[in-house]
Amino acid sequence: MSDGLSTDEIMNQLKTLENSINEAKREEAEISGRIAMTKETLKEKFGLSSLDKSKSMVKKMEKELEEEQKQLNAAFKKLKEDYDW
Repeated sequence: MSDGLSTDEIMNQLKTLENSINEAKREEAEISGRIAMTKETLKEKFGLSSLDKSKSMVKKMEKELEEEQKQLNAAFKKLKEDYDW
């Protein structure tokens, strides 16, 4: 009486699982490397040593950008009004 899978089938399934695990490990190493490179870039270019500092800087820059956009829109509106455009 057989319990289902042969030894070869079990070995094939285990090999497939091993390949999947190895691929996941490779992907994890690649992603870890990317994260490390991104952190290094943030530190070198912007002097940011943590994700919290990065988020804070992004918020500050977004506010500055928003203010500059308001100023640009106001200047453009005035230009249109001044020259009846």
